[in-house]
Amino acid sequence: MKKSKQEFSTQTNYRSLKQFSSILMCGLVLSGAMLPSTTALADTQSSSSSHAKTPSLVTSSAANTVDNMVSEAKITSPAISGELMINYVDANGVKIKTSDSYLGYVGDAVDLSSYESSFKGYTFSSADKSITELIDQDQTVTLTFVKDQVKSGTLTVNYVDDSGNQIQAPKTVSGSVGDAVDLTSYETAISGYKFGTADKAITALTAQDQTVTLTYTHDISGELTINYVDTNGVKIKTSDSLIGYVGDAVDLSSYESSFNGYTFSAADKAITELTAQDQTVTLTFVKDQVKSGTLTVNYVDDSGRQIQAPKTVSGYVGDAVDLVSYETAISGYTFSAADKSITALTAQDQTVTLTYTHDISGELTINYVDANGVKIKTSDSLIGYVGDAVDLSPYESSFNGYTFSTADKTITELTAQDQTVTLTFVKDQVKSATLTVNYVDASGKQIQAPKTVSGSVGDAVDLASYETVITGYTFSTADKSITALTAQDQTVTLTYTPAISGELMINYVDANGVKIKTSDSYLGYVGDAVDLSSYESSFKGYTFSAADKSITELTDQDQTVTLTFVKDQVKSGTLTVNYVDDSGNQIQAPKTVSGYVGDAVELVSYETAISGYKFGTADKSITALTAQDQTVTLTYTHDISGELTINYMDANGVKIKTSDSLIGYVGDKVDLQKYETAVTGYTFSTADKTITELTANAQTVTLIYTK
Repeated sequence: MKKSKQEFSTQTNYRSLKQFSSILMCGLVLSGAMLPSTTALADTQSSSSSHAKTPSLVTSSAANTVDNMVSEAKITSPAISGELMINYVDANGVKIKTSDSYLGYVGDAVDLSSYESSFKGYTFSSADKSITELIDQDQTVTLTFVKDQVKSGTLTVNYVDDSGNQIQAPKTVSGSVGDAVDLTSYETAISGYKFGTADKAITALTAQDQTVTLTYTHDISGELTINYVDTNGVKIKTSDSLIGYVGDAVDLSSYESSFNGYTFSAADKAITELTAQDQTVTLTFVKDQVKSGTLTVNYVDDSGRQIQAPKTVSGYVGDAVDLVSYETAISGYTFSAADKSITALTAQDQTVTLTYTHDISGELTINYVDANGVKIKTSDSLIGYVGDAVDLSPYESSFNGYTFSTADKTITELTAQDQTVTLTFVKDQVKSATLTVNYVDASGKQIQAPKTVSGSVGDAVDLASYETVITGYTFSTADKSITALTAQDQTVTLTYTPAISGELMINYVDANGVKIKTSDSYLGYVGDAVDLSSYESSFKGYTFSAADKSITELTDQDQTVTLTFVKDQVKSGTLTVNYVDDSGNQIQAPKTVSGYVGDAVELVSYETAISGYKFGTADKSITALTAQDQTVTLTYTHDISGELTINYMDANGVKIKTSDSLIGYVGDKVDLQKYETAVTGYTFSTADKTITELTANAQTVTLIYTK
């Protein structure tokens, strides 16, 4: 069993006290002086927490007193008194692995067998000494490992352009497994191209042959400027610039199209391809004779049916057209959109179609219940025009473990009267499901046996819980996101990357250089950025002061940094816990948690049960009190259980406006005044009932208007 540094300090103080007491006892006996009683010595021992007492002289045995003190110290203060540092080197004495520290008590047996295991292509050879137990002096042992027989590896480097065409013969890189590969050294300069990207990162040769493809882009080296002039050489349009690669074919036909009353005549030269030298071509256009133009404006509904006779607009080519002026008011319809933008008449006859939508006059409410008639989903509202066809099939889809059974009636189209249909769903039987989790390295090789996750369809899956720690590897990515088991068996592959190549040892000392916390080891890859801020956090009454050096990244040499902390005064800390709903409204008085800085806080214990609400989330994670006052807000969500349908009728009971649906939570206040607004051509008269709040049962209110 390993012991803390605090226990080690206690043991050291104990040994010093015993030695001092023995010397004092001998001196006092020889001089004939009287020794303090055991009680007096005990009082003196506790002087760190109270004023020292003047010991009374008695004739009891000082030796017995010291032995009693020693006995008590042994019982109450077991401590760390032995440490063994284990180093790992190859046959040349080069360090090949981070050293381990073996802590325990003096006399504890030492078993090095678990440290002599083979790893990363190395096999244990010998130890420079035999260590069988811990002593009160620090010890070091060096374990020598020999390199396993090296295997050969091959890497093929392909060179292609951004269309995937080979632009240079592949190169083959051969060597031993583990040999470093610097891809940048294979980014060959290729005439007319520049390097773009590699399709993967290769850092070393492996036992499996590897292939990497380097993609190059063309160097832009050709430009053609295209000028547009009339027969008098006057520029009539902004020049165009055609940029590409040397040898690219040039097709000027798209630049020779007629525009704004001009027709192409001739080019001053023939250009067939881009060259390394910039080129210019001038296209001459002749002015067209003035021609007449016609625009036909069609009027249709959103089904494409004509709702008004077309209009014909005639004039000259180039005459401006304002389509807004043709958006005629049509009874029972509202203008929606034009199928194109027309701004002027052209030499070619044009047609534009203006689409109008019906004024809404039909509504269907779709309810969802289980076999017992219990509502299982919020109702849907299908709003359209009288006569519109109704297709209920999209609403009959299975959801949340329910499958459609029957509808209480057949609805084929919307009518002037509101309609309601109730769809009954039956609960599905629970089906079993399986997820297979594979573990591979970056080359796809299996590094651990797959795991099989079994359960019922819909069971939640937390992939993070399957990111197993695998010796010599670090988890990288999952090839897909899996959140739940499904009726179809699923497979996910977790990819791991080869392990650690850089280490930083972080030591913690007080202002006197005394170690105050177990050292941390920061492991990663060479070049990984190092952020020490999280290691500089205050802890157990200490506040960070300074680091003995600046470390910004991991290197291929082990590094050490020492962080100095100063002792804090003991401070009090306060946490305020607020309770709000998902609109931010307070739903319960805040609670105040007081204590000392560093006291643990368990937020779960403050997730109070509140009637009509269920706990949702906390806006932050609080684990302990700090010197700064803290606030955390716990948000609760309402139980959704109330709905009010608001109908609008005239004095004859005829619907004059689409119904509104007010959905909320039981107990939510209802203010009907905002729904009693004027309806065109009508004035609000009365409501058929008084509704003041939402209830667990759906409600309906009818607002009556007079003409």
